[in-house]
Amino acid sequence: MATFPVTPPERYRLLEPVGEGGSSVVWRGYDEVLRRPVAVKVLAARLAADPAVRRAVRREAQLAAQLAHPHVARVYDYGETEVDGEPVCFVVMELVEGHSLARELAAGPLPVPLALRIAGETADALAAAHALGLVHCDVTPANILLGAVGVQVTDFGISTTAGSVHTRLLGTPGFVAPERRQGQPALPASDVYSLGRVVREMVGDQPLPAPVARLAERCLATDPAARPTAAELAAALAGPRVPLAVRSLPAAIANPTRLLTPVRRPVGRWFALAAVLVLVAAAAFYGLSPRSTPEAAGPTAGPIATAGPSPVPPPEPSCTVAYRVTSDWEGGFGASIAVRTTRESLSGWTLTFTFTGDEQVQQGWDGEFSQSGRTVTVRDKGYNASVAPDKQVGMGFNGSVHDHATGPAGFTLNGEPCVNP
Repeated sequence: MATFPVTPPERYRLLEPVGEGGSSVVWRGYDEVLRRPVAVKVLAARLAADPAVRRAVRREAQLAAQLAHPHVARVYDYGETEVDGEPVCFVVMELVEGHSLARELAAGPLPVPLALRIAGETADALAAAHALGLVHCDVTPANILLGAVGVQVTDFGISTTAGSVHTRLLGTPGFVAPERRQGQPALPASDVYSLGRVVREMVGDQPLPAPVARLAERCLATDPAARPTAAELAAALAGPRVPLAVRSLPAAIANPTRLLTPVRRPVGRWFALAAVLVLVAAAAFYGLSPRSTPEAAGPTAGPIATAGPSPVPPPEPSCTVAYRVTSDWEGGFGASIAVRTTRESLSGWTLTFTFTGDEQVQQGWDGEFSQSGRTVTVRDKGYNASVAPDKQVGMGFNGSVHDHATGPAGFTLNGEPCVNP
């Protein structure tokens, strides 16, 4: 076990290495101040010794920390110190419980529907990064994690800004775009090329639907301008989610990787509410619907003692909403929204809600966001306009706030009120 003598002293404990590449080693760690597990990415000594590289990594970690997306592991902190007189540069990130796509591919190619889901969610994460001017630079199966809550792209802690040459952090051989191998600037299209290589690894020689096959070939075009954008890929691959029933996931869940006992906290009404929201969001993610059971229905009602009409049950809500703040930082926050229609299919949708505080939407995905005063309107993006009964559609956004995000109220879908548990 190692300890970094950072300020405050001994804040991050390093427990065990969980990944290693040419430019860094990732450790499973623990934040002694916030009392949570973290991943700590330590830059290789030869790179940390260069002040220019340290400055670049710090700048890019600052940018990556602004990226809040359901399929991106968050960046928490950046630090520099010395160990045995040698400079150390590290980035602290969200620890994602799960295992890598690389581990999954060790058993061979994936079923095509599963591969396309993973590719689509990865493309969605990259599109959000590209919108902020960030290029990942190392999109590989090792940096795509699969877990119980879905796909998460990691290693945004050492990314770069679009247009940067940053030749010393080229990425993993075999997945690096041709222009990067030639020392040209990093572009969003460079990530798209890498994702195209990942798709090839996932599907192997299996045939793809013709439109998808053509899109995958475009990802690997030598000319960056000929490749689709990550947003275009995400839109093309959006569709009904197949279960993320990967081959080695049950073993990963049976043998959890969390090594430290969580800190016990009192259970209050806010914790209970958070638990309800998590369950609702999980149900929305996996396309589950509640089923009635004899126990849930309760005992059979006896005869009515007084005459008169039977009570009229309240109408079923036309939709439910799970709103969740996924991350927060000074002056800003990220949020996800999952909306489920319960009565009829939709061929187009408009969601509205009203903030109860001074939140302002800054950047959204999977929906066209606009805001007037405290009222936010979100319209479909076209590719996600069709929603079948009892199915959900998800979206998310980053926002700014002066105090803290209090959450919205008054959700409506196509003018019909939605229940927000």
